[in-house]
Amino acid sequence: LPSLLEPGARSFLESSLPRHCQGDSYPYNPLWNKRLCPESRGILVDVLSNLFNGFQTALTFQNIYLCFIGCLWGTVVGVMPGIGPLAGITLLIPATFGMDATGAIIMLAGIYYGAMYGGSTTSILMNIPGESASVVTCIDGYQMARKGRGGGALFIPAWGAWGGGAGGSGGHTL
Repeated sequence: LPSLLEPGARSFLESSLPRHCQGDSYPYNPLWNKRLCPESRGILVDVLSNLFNGFQTALTFQNIYLCFIGCLWGTVVGVMPGIGPLAGITLLIPATFGMDATGAIIMLAGIYYGAMYGGSTTSILMNIPGESASVVTCIDGYQMARKGRGGGALFIPAWGAWGGGAGGSGGHTL
């Protein structure tokens, strides 16, 4: 077995290309740190096509409606102290039995995100954390609410949850 440090040894990325595509005659792609042959360019088109199909499925009116209903239910469940996101999903799983799989998963994700936000609502307004993730929110959020800045204190976790969820999903997609 030749070592990868020896001169003339092929790298793992070069060896992953088909044999007829290896060599220096193909354009270099710095994003993947390897050379692309014309046959391997179809992979990128397939990835982007599948990504577009996923967005097309997720952004239908029915799935957006199910996400909204899931977030609303999750917020109602999350406001109740002691019932966290997992208990909320467990309680509301029977509501998804008659749905198609995509809509059910989207609704359960909405319930989870709504319950996480609902837990921060009780910790800000009543100084009672709804779940363990919102214990730290009691420290600053309740003091802001006592000083008359409750709207701002409720906006910060909502914006943070949206930004973190969108950024994490976008990063995971890439």
